[in-house]
Amino acid sequence: MRRVLEPAAPGRANAVLCSLIDGMSGPTTWARIWRGLTQERAVERTREQRLAILDAIAARRPEVARSWSLIHVAGVEEWLRRAPLTPHPARLRAGPVGRLSG
Repeated sequence: MRRVLEPAAPGRANAVLCSLIDGMSGPTTWARIWRGLTQERAVERTREQRLAILDAIAARRPEVARSWSLIHVAGVEEWLRRAPLTPHPARLRAGPVGRLSG
């Protein structure tokens, strides 16, 4: 996620915010992978929304950036509420997508 913050404010990245995001990104990686496997167009939609946020920041349109951020976060929250049971990564095994062990 730091890669998203730094282009928005080169040389001015907030070290505390970056550290917080880095700390959260590891544990949420498996959830993002699971969303990509269980929700149609999740990866494309995420990329589109993040680019829209960056474009709004670059255009100095903070309200538009906030709006896209809200849309992005709300979409993830809604998926989390409705997501199929999400296994811990250690319980996933190699093989066909979606097959789980024990």
